[in-house]
Amino acid sequence: YKVVSVQNGMYEVKLSWGKKAFVAGWLAEASNPENAILKDGSHYSFKDKIIVVDPGHGGNDSGTVGTNGTFEKDLTSATASLLKKKLEASGATVFLTRSNDQYVSLSNRVKMASLYNADAFISLHYDSSEQEHIRGITTYYYHSFQNPLAEALDQSFKNEEDLEVRDARFGDYHVLRSNSHPAVLLELGYLSNPEEEAAVTSLSYQSDIVRAVYNGLGKYYNLE
Repeated sequence: YKVVSVQNGMYEVKLSWGKKAFVAGWLAEASNPENAILKDGSHYSFKDKIIVVDPGHGGNDSGTVGTNGTFEKDLTSATASLLKKKLEASGATVFLTRSNDQYVSLSNRVKMASLYNADAFISLHYDSSEQEHIRGITTYYYHSFQNPLAEALDQSFKNEEDLEVRDARFGDYHVLRSNSHPAVLLELGYLSNPEEEAAVTSLSYQSDIVRAVYNGLGKYYNLE
């Protein structure tokens, strides 16, 4: 695709039928060095790190449904796919608890952390509230040994200018409570808020999320 401009780490490209679109800089390479985007945080190397990424819900469990019809299970899967590519490009070994639209029990998701002796377990979700104005990202942990990972990711989210972030907090979730590995559950935005639903489904927002998790893991592992 022809690069029209470079904006905030994104390539603006012209599609074959004349429309324009944006592609995250870390997902693509420009053939012309003048258009090349420096990969933010590309100094991190996660070689020898094993990370289990858990796309919440799946199969007959759709999770929450947004005001405009977005299924949480589809969005968590899309986010997980992007995150997997980003982490693998930096040397990590990444396992998904599900790679398609299937139901996986909570206990089996946790078992994968033990099976692969995960250095981190990251469960991805999107939130809902009866109050449509509620919005923001929340990072949850259960055990005290999971708190450092939660705090590192929470701070990294807060470093992103375009994300609204709530403080990391305790959450009594099975995938955290029954997990003997560093684990967090991320609620990445409210699908019950029409404006936030539109935002979270955009490539720009997804790129911000993935970059924040990547940078948070880099700080957690003291790779700076």
